[in-house]
Amino acid sequence: MESVSNNGASRLAKDDRAKQLLKKLEEGIEHLTTTEGYEDWLRSQALFHNYSWGNSLIIAAEQLQRGVPPEHVAGFHKWHEFDRRVRAGGKAIWILGPVTRKVVETDEETGEKVISHPLVGWKSVPVFTLSDTDGKPLPESPCHLLVGESNQAAQAAVVALIEREGYSFAISPATALGGANGVTTKETREVKVRDDISPLMTCKTSLHELAHIKLGHLDQLGTSEPICRGEAELQAESVAFCAMAALGLDSGDYSFGYLVHWQGGGDEAVKALKANAAKIAGVSNLVISELEAAGQEAHLQALQGAWEAASDQERALANRNLQPRLEAHKKAGIELDGYQLAELRAQSLLTLQVRSQERQEDDRAVRQMSQVAHVSAPAQAH
Repeated sequence: MESVSNNGASRLAKDDRAKQLLKKLEEGIEHLTTTEGYEDWLRSQALFHNYSWGNSLIIAAEQLQRGVPPEHVAGFHKWHEFDRRVRAGGKAIWILGPVTRKVVETDEETGEKVISHPLVGWKSVPVFTLSDTDGKPLPESPCHLLVGESNQAAQAAVVALIEREGYSFAISPATALGGANGVTTKETREVKVRDDISPLMTCKTSLHELAHIKLGHLDQLGTSEPICRGEAELQAESVAFCAMAALGLDSGDYSFGYLVHWQGGGDEAVKALKANAAKIAGVSNLVISELEAAGQEAHLQALQGAWEAASDQERALANRNLQPRLEAHKKAGIELDGYQLAELRAQSLLTLQVRSQERQEDDRAVRQMSQVAHVSAPAQAH
């Protein structure tokens, strides 16, 4: 039977595990920044505008409506800096841009002129997606989708925690999510993950969306002080990385590049990690503890299911074989809880079933040998 805790979380002290995992995250980012092609990618990222949370939502919603994956956007002339041109017929996404007014004042003390540009309003500004342009390819991103299997019990535990928060969970077509790996919608209380990614990436993405919920990011939307998008993604991905590591699953190939992408560089990502370490560690420890509890509950249900599926005779024999161990625990003053008793019963039942299977295999081998001996024996003369 699969266990959620696997091997990672049990080896880390509960108070220190998130701190150790965050250190591992920093080291992974630092290693990534020494890889070939990283500097070219970083220079290209520095040219792209860092849009506000509100504009990021406008862009994401428009891309989702068009059925295109999330990708870079830039103004018509900005694309020229990347040696790319907007194709004829390219459809703009309209976002909000600031309107400022030049104000010239005289400093009363020095008599010097002081020029400022205060915000006086907003205007609509057109931007275009990468798919609407032609030209020189952009440097490859260091953020790679995870490939591989996941622990089924781990994914089930993550989904259980999402549902405990009052959200439904579904695997949805990638086209319905606009190419995003996962989407959480507060209004409909839904978490959706795309259907064309690996089980390992599905587990990581599910944890990322759970982290957004646990960190309160969705509650901050529409408030007077919403969290910066880059900071929100850094926190959520860091929590997901820590939880994956505690489950014995490695998401570094994706998480390292993802954090560098949202922070605009390795040094910036490490600095932001340290600034947000307390909040990330707190939520990471909470999620890991809840995953362990959910895993233990699921494991207990599996043990109870196996016990109930056994025959009356098997249960009676298993209980009889278990009795000496229970008496030894009682003499030692050890009280077993329901989970420990269920594990001992399951172990006794499994031992009984294994021995029964071994006896059946031995009997089958003896019969086969007897048949071979009978066939090969010389005929008796009459």
